[in-house]
Amino acid sequence: GYQVSECEAGQQKNIQLADGSIVYLNGDSKLKFKTDFEESVRKVFMQGEAFFDVARNEKKPFVIGLEKADVKD
Repeated sequence: GYQVSECEAGQQKNIQLADGSIVYLNGDSKLKFKTDFEESVRKVFMQGEAFFDVARNEKKPFVIGLEKADVKD
């Protein structure tokens, strides 16, 4: 099943996923993720801002689903 983790405005939160990846959520953000990654793809759903430190696994791509995306450089 899926789990949802939310971070309130002005806060930061670290989440460790089942594969060892770590997500650093910024304030006013939400992450929806599976409690296990049994499928061939590791997919999470993101709203807001986060930094992803993804565990390497070439057999299971890591996919981030976004409601809307703004890319800044």
